[in-house]
Amino acid sequence: MRVFTRHGFYSIASASKADGSLDTHSVMIRARVAAHLRNLQQRFPALDGVELLTWPGRDR
Repeated sequence: MRVFTRHGFYSIASASKADGSLDTHSVMIRARVAAHLRNLQQRFPALDGVELLTWPGRDR
């Protein structure tokens, strides 16, 4: 699902486990611009301290 807000543009999907299978109990929030994720962390204190991961050629 894609979500556009005044804080940024996000993609939300099921998270993956280390073995590559889907984690049906977790989601990941992705963005093409890292600043959008930082905006989200500032807006929602519960996300403070959550590590932002980056993969070359993919959304953050």
